[in-house]
Amino acid sequence: MSPSERSADSLTFWFTDIQKVALINLVLGVLTLLEPTRNLVQQLAAAISANPAGRLWVIPLEIAVCVITALIPAFYLALFRSGVALHISVRYRTLALVGALSYGFYILDSLLSQRGLAADGVA
Repeated sequence: MSPSERSADSLTFWFTDIQKVALINLVLGVLTLLEPTRNLVQQLAAAISANPAGRLWVIPLEIAVCVITALIPAFYLALFRSGVALHISVRYRTLALVGALSYGFYILDSLLSQRGLAADGVA
């Protein structure tokens, strides 16, 4: 086996191993949540300074946002640490494929409508 074939096989294995994919998603999930979470906390801090009487509802809201934000990375961490193989039935694979295709069409439609290229002519 040539070195290029070995590297292609290892790269394919890297993206088909569920634990390694979970690790990639964990790292990317944490990195993509940092900036929006920081912006939200800054906006809530500005809301407190503008309306000091609203402090009582902002603190539980900040705690709830932090907990909800931590759910997805916690899921990927648990999936990464689990040594069990993840088996998905064919029925659910078909459902996931339909969901991914419909989401792709939704994104395509939103991108085309932002560019003014929507099929219905409404931009």
